Amino acid sequence: MTTNEHSTDNAGRYREADVEAPPGTANIIVRRSFSAEPPEVFKAFTVEELFAQWTAATPEAIEIVRFDARTGGEWQYRLHVVPGQPPFGFRGVFHEVRRDQRIVQTFEFDRAPGTVTLSTTLFEAAAGGTLVTTISAMPSEQHRDQVLDAGMRTGADEGYRRLESMLADNRTSGSPAAPLTGRDADRM
Repeated sequence: MTTNEHSTDNAGRYREADVEAPPGTANIIVRRSFSAEPPEVFKAFTVEELFAQWTAATPEAIEIVRFDARTGGEWQYRLHVVPGQPPFGFRGVFHEVRRDQRIVQTFEFDRAPGTVTLSTTLFEAAAGGTLVTTISAMPSEQHRDQVLDAGMRTGADEGYRRLESMLADNRTSGSPAAPLTGRDADRM
């Protein structure tokens, strides 16, 4: 399965999640540009309260069980999507957290235990903002195709739109992103 829809503006920025599944690999590559600088975007990926604001459709839909965004730290969350249905969850380990540059982590869906993806997310200054590129190495091409068929592209795009909105609200409120301090800064 190859899927690759480039949606760039005149400056070459990705305004929607660009999802690529290179043939002959089990990888998914997702690119998205944001109008915020790398430290702001990185913080939204590594500070629990900010991560929860954009990852789920509503704040009530996500339950963060643990979120220790440092090299060697663990993470786990559950999504409550359908009322009356049990939540589904995800978990993993942060293998590398390099402040404002990259995150390497595992990703495991609780309904497919033992099926682990290794994801590397890069944060690059580009065109007045940040280009985020995530390369997810899936266990097989079949698993990759199942993830794509299950709506991964839509989910990534919706989450990244919420993230862009959250970042824009922070900038337009007149208060720049607070620098990481205390426990958050120590984790990086």
